[in-house]
Amino acid sequence: MKFKKLPLNKLLLSFFIIIAVAAVGYLGYTYFAGQGQLPEPVRKITGLPTGVVSITPTPTPKPTPRPIGTGKQEFGVSMSQDAWPKMTKLIIDPIDPRLLQKQTFSVEVNDTKPITSVTATVKMNDKTKSVQFSLVDGTNLKGRWEGSWMFSGGYDEYYHLILEGVSGTGKSSFEMVIR
Repeated sequence: MKFKKLPLNKLLLSFFIIIAVAAVGYLGYTYFAGQGQLPEPVRKITGLPTGVVSITPTPTPKPTPRPIGTGKQEFGVSMSQDAWPKMTKLIIDPIDPRLLQKQTFSVEVNDTKPITSVTATVKMNDKTKSVQFSLVDGTNLKGRWEGSWMFSGGYDEYYHLILEGVSGTGKSSFEMVIR
């Protein structure tokens, strides 16, 4: 078998390709074996980071809550024709209570049979509170019912009010989304 003599430039090119492949293989191995770190001399020469780079996600800021009004607020209530007892007018005083401030709910309720109870459930960020109402004006067929409590929670994200009336006719309720 006869070997053909390679010119010097092809021999040198082959030698450099073998060295380059070996160097890239070595660097790849040390990078992955070192869990993302290149050897110190390579980092100094190339200017690559000297440690493992971790990317921390930027936190998303909470949106500013929409305003809900201030002080005493009055609302008309519209209920289904079949729902009894009927609630027609709701007053929340104040709608935007501060911590440990008294908040009062007043609702006008009527029915053809005696109303036995009216309650409110206040749902906030991390708390649910039940408020019992009592008849303050009128009769148990047509009157104004009122309930109060000391405000003790936050409502910057979630603030719902569920009113429920019970009478000899049945039970009715509605939910008001304040925030």
